[in-house]
Amino acid sequence: MSDYNRRKWEDGELITAEKLNNMETGIVEAKKEAEGRAPKDSPEFKGSVSLGRKAGTAVGEGSFAVGHEVEASGYVSHAEGDGTSAKGHYSHAEGKGSEALADWSHAEGISHATGKAAHAEGRGTTASAEVAHAEGAASVASG
Repeated sequence: MSDYNRRKWEDGELITAEKLNNMETGIVEAKKEAEGRAPKDSPEFKGSVSLGRKAGTAVGEGSFAVGHEVEASGYVSHAEGDGTSAKGHYSHAEGKGSEALADWSHAEGISHATGKAAHAEGRGTTASAEVAHAEGAASVASG
């Protein structure tokens, strides 16, 4: 709405065509800005959602990135938290610095899931083998 200048009306002020046209311009610009936005009640989105996605990272088709400096670059991937990365297809990373790097992997807390369908949770855990599961603190599931 760069062309619109809001006016503070005073009692007894003359309404002119110029002033009304300025108001009409503001209404048209506001409508243009609102087109394509999701409603507050029951919003529906198409494509990907970015709220705090890390600049310069790939945007995965159908991905969801919310938090601070998060990356969801895999197909239908989901990253939330602070500095998390969901790079595998259908992967999910949440927490602080967690990485879900392989397809179908899930990392939560401060962890790394690098094997297909692997799940790492806790602090400093790594699930590096296919369908491996690591939990707790500093545990590794590699086979």
